[in-house]
Amino acid sequence: MDAKGNIKSQRQTFLFSATMASDYDRYLSKEILFGKPCNNEHVMYCGNCSDKDTEADTDINFTKTVAGLAQKFALVPQNIKESYLIYILKAKKLKKNQQCIIFAQTCKSCHFIALLMRELGFEIALIHSQLEQRVRTNNILKFKSNFCKYLVATDVASRGLDIPSVEFVVNFDVPKNPKDYVHRVGRTARAGRGGQSLTLVSQYDVKLLLSIESFTNQKLDKIEIDEDEVLDDQVYLMKVMQVVRIKMSEQGLDERFSKFKE
Repeated sequence: MDAKGNIKSQRQTFLFSATMASDYDRYLSKEILFGKPCNNEHVMYCGNCSDKDTEADTDINFTKTVAGLAQKFALVPQNIKESYLIYILKAKKLKKNQQCIIFAQTCKSCHFIALLMRELGFEIALIHSQLEQRVRTNNILKFKSNFCKYLVATDVASRGLDIPSVEFVVNFDVPKNPKDYVHRVGRTARAGRGGQSLTLVSQYDVKLLLSIESFTNQKLDKIEIDEDEVLDDQVYLMKVMQVVRIKMSEQGLDERFSKFKE
């Protein structure tokens, strides 16, 4: 600025956004930003892309996931998905400075998984839209400070969270919108770091998986999980799940989530 507080004509302007539409009209945006067509160089840079992009280049592909992310899926029966989840989380031994986010599709499913994991001794934080904002904020702070290793969340946590220690993302439910998948797995492998994602695909989710692969133009690697090992503690797990259902019913959560769904 000059002595009078006016912005000088010779300047640089930086604009930042967590997301960017793929059909972004650069020429129109410059007219809006500067009030008239501007001949100065206009540069866009995408944090998930290797090279900067200018107005003369082709559009950035915002459907891509980052190169450092190992994306896998496992075929699991719908009726025992919780058993597979717990088995995977126990088998995936996170290091001291590593964390994990588990995404569920609905508030009820998210809450149930969180309570189940807590009953089984996992240190978890929980976030979904039916929690008060104060509770959500406190839970996010707990997770960011590495006070707990696991965050169970709906898609309210799939955007805007930048936590470098997130090493592992699990999609307990396959997202119905492929864009949500990209945002979910984007919580790991941040800023050039590596990361892993695993999507649990039931017999009803195959089409959703194919949509994701088509949208991202990338095949997910299939992993095999020994079902006998998964079901080794099934009787105990079923008892714990029943305890969680009773607690949710006694707290009136089932009715609350049903009203929200309606």
